[in-house]
Amino acid sequence: MNVWEIAILESIKSLGGKAGLQQIYKRLFNFKKMTKKHLRITYGRPAYQHQVRKHITNLRRAGELIWISRGRYSLTEKGIKRINIDKDKKTVQGWLRPLSMPSIRILPFERPVEKIDPVMLVRDLCRDSPTHPVEAIKQRYLKLSTQDLDILVVPAEKLILEKIVWPLKSAKQAFCLADFIGCIALCGMVCEMAIVFTYDLGASLWDISRLDDKYRKIFTERKYERLGQEQRIKKLRKLGAIPEAFAEDANTVRKIRREYLHFLSKDYSTLEKDAYQAYRAAFRVTKSLVALPLGQQGKLAIPTHLKSYLESKRVSSNK
Repeated sequence: MNVWEIAILESIKSLGGKAGLQQIYKRLFNFKKMTKKHLRITYGRPAYQHQVRKHITNLRRAGELIWISRGRYSLTEKGIKRINIDKDKKTVQGWLRPLSMPSIRILPFERPVEKIDPVMLVRDLCRDSPTHPVEAIKQRYLKLSTQDLDILVVPAEKLILEKIVWPLKSAKQAFCLADFIGCIALCGMVCEMAIVFTYDLGASLWDISRLDDKYRKIFTERKYERLGQEQRIKKLRKLGAIPEAFAEDANTVRKIRREYLHFLSKDYSTLEKDAYQAYRAAFRVTKSLVALPLGQQGKLAIPTHLKSYLESKRVSSNK
């Protein structure tokens, strides 16, 4: 068994059956242990990359790989069969150094790279290791930056920014990097913080003394922060404190988050789509709760539900 050739075939298979040289170089570390000798620079590049090029030539001649475009190759049926034959020998696949970032350092005993290649670094940061990482990030950013996903102004208030707005931006950044699980988790945080914040606003706006005992205690003892998200949403709806669309969006995020963060059996086939839906719902929750709309003569208006809160925090209306 040629370990280099099997490692190259496995690398390409793990990348969807098609891959460019740069992707293969990076993914190879998951299937082939590298030594200092392999990493030594020879003729302008690490020695292992010369090995990869040589073995790719051999694999093409053997009909196990085909050339599809400059620097890109695809597995053939013969190549897939060879991988399967290797598996039949009862070997166990390993993913070497899954937490490493080769653009900075591969081996823990090595010195960090003195001059980091920005493109390689961006590729390391992207969950899917795209061939053209900057373009991939751009396209995902544009997908979440349409006119209906834009907020002009929010209050420059510490809690609103730190607990709702910045986490939503982090969710957007995670989506751009193809970290869709991270995006969903952060959207869940945004909606939980938004719902609790809605309770805080209600405590200052409503006449709590007129509520039933069970609801009054929720506010006076601040029990709502310890409730589950589903219970929080239901109680706010019964109180008429949030519109149905707001509750639906918060529930959408809750359900998506629950599926991915709580169930080991959850399939990832619709992960990107679900992350996109979670972000859109979390965005709508955020916008309806903390965005400052334009009022008369183009001046910013402060929504009624935020006015007393912002005044208590001394956030001026002209900021």
